[in-house]
Amino acid sequence: ANLPGALSAMGSNPGAHEYVLPPCQVATECGYIVGEEINQSWSGSVVSISLLIAVCGAFTSLAISSHLRHCHERSWYVAFVVAAGLGLGVNTVWSMHFVGMQALELGGGKVSGATRPLAIDFEVVVTIVSGLAAWVVAALGIHVMSNRAVEERSKIDREMWYRLAVAASLIGSGVLIVHYAGMMSQTGTFAMSYDVGIIFASAAIAAVASTAGLLILMVFPDTLLIRFVCSIVISGAVNGMHYVGMLSATYHVTPGFKEMLGSYHKPIDGRVISITTLVFDLALYTICQYYGDRQRRALETVAQQEEVRHEQVMQRKIAAAVKSIEELGHPMITVPSKVFLDMDVRDMARMHEGMRLTGQLKYFDTKKDVDTAKLTGAFLIFFSYECLNWGQAGPNEDQLVAMKSAVRELAARQEKQLYDVYIWLDCLSIPQRNRAQKAAAVNAIYTFAGLPDAMVIVCPDSMHSGTMEQANADTIRKRLWCRIEHLVYCCSKGTRSMYLHRGTKLEALPSDWMDSVCCVFEAESTCCRLKHSKIPTCDREVVVLPLLALFYDVVTRQKRGACLVQDEYAYELVQKYRDRMFPRSFMYRTPDNDEGEERELFGDMLERIEAMSRTAVMELTTMTTEPESSSSDHDAEMVSDAV
Repeated sequence: ANLPGALSAMGSNPGAHEYVLPPCQVATECGYIVGEEINQSWSGSVVSISLLIAVCGAFTSLAISSHLRHCHERSWYVAFVVAAGLGLGVNTVWSMHFVGMQALELGGGKVSGATRPLAIDFEVVVTIVSGLAAWVVAALGIHVMSNRAVEERSKIDREMWYRLAVAASLIGSGVLIVHYAGMMSQTGTFAMSYDVGIIFASAAIAAVASTAGLLILMVFPDTLLIRFVCSIVISGAVNGMHYVGMLSATYHVTPGFKEMLGSYHKPIDGRVISITTLVFDLALYTICQYYGDRQRRALETVAQQEEVRHEQVMQRKIAAAVKSIEELGHPMITVPSKVFLDMDVRDMARMHEGMRLTGQLKYFDTKKDVDTAKLTGAFLIFFSYECLNWGQAGPNEDQLVAMKSAVRELAARQEKQLYDVYIWLDCLSIPQRNRAQKAAAVNAIYTFAGLPDAMVIVCPDSMHSGTMEQANADTIRKRLWCRIEHLVYCCSKGTRSMYLHRGTKLEALPSDWMDSVCCVFEAESTCCRLKHSKIPTCDREVVVLPLLALFYDVVTRQKRGACLVQDEYAYELVQKYRDRMFPRSFMYRTPDNDEGEERELFGDMLERIEAMSRTAVMELTTMTTEPESSSSDHDAEMVSDAV
């Protein structure tokens, strides 16, 4: 209340007041009244620059985080955490803050009406310390969010929310400290007071901005458009917190310079900070590009190696498939019918290894051995049946009775003595314990199918001991391994010598049978039903090789001008159902991955085989001087060279 009188006295008698202001701050010269509030105004151009600085810093931080998410090498992980802390804490928050401080213009007294602008300096020590604090706090927050296994860094789960809470608290607190330390480092002929409500509002904005920023950095998809949009969002959040926080301060005139720590102070040129920040952004982005190029080259090398490896695998498969047509990859093992007719279910459960010990198995080591045996009257029967017991291999009682009936009936039809009849049955003819021998026998199943004189599909009305479901002629069509046996025999020998036995007598194969079973990969298999929980290998992958052999043989016979009815029928069947019979891939499912993983089956191997077949047939047609008996050997040699 006495201030006007005091000022009047000071004007008439300057020596009468209790203290003297510096010459440049004398009220009568500057026009300000000590203690009065100073007007604040903002430079729109500088505010725009602060927004741009934050956008550039956020964009760079997002580029770094995109590599951080997928980084395996520990040294690069540390480098990216440090760089991301620099990009987010310094280039985005700290630099924007001090550029934004340049937008504040102090000038004009609320009471005195003075208009002279007041200069603002910054204490250098506080400014530098606040920048280092922003760097450290941002790096710690990003490390808390990303210090997980690589495949879990972008995973949204309970642990991620815990980490997000800790990291956001760190970075949010750091932003507040940087902001208000920067404001307190202002020096000049003024003092500041703060509005607590606005401080809390700025703290809330900092918390939301930190949480959103970390989610964007570590979770959002990383595309150029999303990165740019998110940079704008982060910039808006950081600037919003800054300028709201600036509104909490009220400036009052003081008689002298106010200093926080009394350290060295000077004006800070926003242009210097802007240029320096952009240089840092460019440097960090260059590091990201270097790492990206390095990883891209590494991936290209891996991809090339994988392509070479894949090519080698394809060639080996094709070569093995073609070779299996020309020669037996495993001896064809049969049981003399006299021995078979005396066996019971318990004998079947002994499988191949048990029968081998008795010395009663008949081995055919080569195709020539089979042909020689047939010249002496041998007759081979191929049995196909549905396994109805998970815990025991071989046919059940009903199926075994039907098989024995079929043996006697076929022997009578063909006028063969029982000692001339031999049986091929999977549980007795394929080794079960030695995996390598089992695989060799399975791979040779197409060749095996071309050697017997008849196939009998055994499907009496029965019941599965595990599922308690009915088993009959309809269910056997749905089983993968049964379909394989029917298809390979049909394509090799035709359907005339294929029979059905429902438990009473032999029947001709129904006309629609092959159309219903030829699409092998649409069938049911136990391994897929159990989602490969017991055996990781899938039967669908196992049968690729014999089906490749089938395709090559069918196509080659047709291109050679084969005129046999079964050859034409097999080719028409393959062409009609080609995509379903030979799918390029399938979905491999496990208990932990119900959606499945796509795995290759035939890929482009059919096209390769067709090209090889054309080449082989064309060259064979020119070999008119070669003896006819050597054509198959030459065919195999040519195919091997082509592969």
